Amino acid sequence: MDKDAAKQQLCESGATFSVKYIGYIEIHTALHEIDKTITQQLANTCAILIGKEADLKLQSSEIDNEVQNSVELTKPKIINKEIQLTLTKKSVMMVCANTSRPLRNLDIKNIFLATKVESIKNGFVFLGKVKIKDDFKRFCFLTQAPQDPQNINLTFEVAFHICEQGDNPISDNPSSSSITPPTIIKRDNFKRPELPERYNRINSQDTNDDTTPGVTPIAEPYTSACGQSVIERALNKKREAELNERDFTRGSLDRRKLETFSPYMWVIDEEYSPTTDGSKMLNTLCTPDRFKLICDGLLKQPWFFGGVHRSTAESYLEQEGAFLVRVSESRPLTAILSVRNNRIAHHIILNDQYGNVTSMNMVFPTVLHMVAYHYRNNIPFTSDNDEQIYIKFPVGRPTS
Repeated sequence: MDKDAAKQQLCESGATFSVKYIGYIEIHTALHEIDKTITQQLANTCAILIGKEADLKLQSSEIDNEVQNSVELTKPKIINKEIQLTLTKKSVMMVCANTSRPLRNLDIKNIFLATKVESIKNGFVFLGKVKIKDDFKRFCFLTQAPQDPQNINLTFEVAFHICEQGDNPISDNPSSSSITPPTIIKRDNFKRPELPERYNRINSQDTNDDTTPGVTPIAEPYTSACGQSVIERALNKKREAELNERDFTRGSLDRRKLETFSPYMWVIDEEYSPTTDGSKMLNTLCTPDRFKLICDGLLKQPWFFGGVHRSTAESYLEQEGAFLVRVSESRPLTAILSVRNNRIAHHIILNDQYGNVTSMNMVFPTVLHMVAYHYRNNIPFTSDNDEQIYIKFPVGRPTS
């Protein structure tokens, strides 16, 4: 993998690596107080401490004394889980490979260092800040790749470069950086345009008989009560109509909206993992009234098709990641998610026979809450054969 390929992958869908999450260690010393000349030694020291705690075979066990004297470290915590390490141009996500449960989510701008370590075979660490509740804490995370983590290191470097340049990085092509800026014209160089004689007569104190009383050629445009001219209001309405038409199929899933349908925070630490609340789980068969409650809000969504047959639903799933929600015709009082993944149409049951809407050990109040949670956070559903299925493009029901 080269830098251009890594940049393209980061900007489009992100780069994912299968690694083993060994563990982490908390750093009490503020990152800006750490001497930049010992950052590599700090990474090696953290990797050795975590590796010793995890009983890994170390290629080097020498701990830097300067790091121990200047940086306050806590006892390492061991995880030992196979994870999917996903990098985008804005964040780093660590998701458990077996349960698809998110473990960590870090902003690229909050990562202090990412590097390979020589003390552990195929070891890779990154140091950064993680927001826990209302406070930021600093951690060093140790992962172990099945082979040389050169591609992981390169992808981190490209992500850092994109983050420094902004969301729309300038191309590395030298010709694009050699464009000369336009010449600045001073105000004194502007000349007042010459108006026709008729305008001069109207604006002068000498009023002739051929002028029209009460009419001025430089009158201000008509402004409505809301402070916008008629032309501005028309343009704004046109733009609003275009946006509404473009985002109609998303409905309440539109990521630009400020409101959220998920009452659950992103999981950032094992101690704060959501668990099934027994008081919210029902053990009696679902009734029509209960099914109506968990389907609250679906009728307003353009991607809800109501009671349609699975073959009819599959005919609307034309592209990869397209999805819709329907009511099953064969299973009473059951909501179904129909989605196309790897050219195959999957039909995922969204509630059980008791009317419980659950996913990833979490209880959701409605089907809309669960679909919005997976869509907005880009978290996959899990099929019956443990296949990860992402929902990307909501399909709008036909209007006619």
